[in-house]
Amino acid sequence: MTNVQLKYEKLDPLAKKEVDDFIDFLLSKRSAKKSGEKSYEENLLKVSTWSEDDLKVFDENAKLFNNWTIDEW
Repeated sequence: MTNVQLKYEKLDPLAKKEVDDFIDFLLSKRSAKKSGEKSYEENLLKVSTWSEDDLKVFDENAKLFNNWTIDEW
């Protein structure tokens, strides 16, 4: 028996279930990557980037918002 098997046999049934679930989780992550799922890094590279011209609209709106006066009642 391997060291892992010896440790596993010492666990109570609830702990064994937890270990089994964790192993299933690790295996599902592995099979998901193999099935063509894109990695985090690949998805991150698809995030759009904004130029300074794109951001000017927000600066202009911030200035207009700061000049806005609230009517008094």
